[in-house]
Amino acid sequence: MQVARNLGKTLRSFQPTIRELQDVSREFKSTLEREIGLDDISSSTQNMYNSNARNTTSTPSSSASTNSSQIAK
Repeated sequence: MQVARNLGKTLRSFQPTIRELQDVSREFKSTLEREIGLDDISSSTQNMYNSNARNTTSTPSSSASTNSSQIAK
């Protein structure tokens, strides 16, 4: 019981340090991506993925209607 209490106190005391490290890490990552242009690459890749996902989604339904009309003939 005492060990669990001490562990909880220790973890709580490290929380601010962990949060600060996470913030610094996020800021460093953002700065690095911005400096080397990864944010541009990432957004263009995401746009391309979204475009492909929309095309893929619409393709099966159009194929299904084409197949249905061929079967009806």
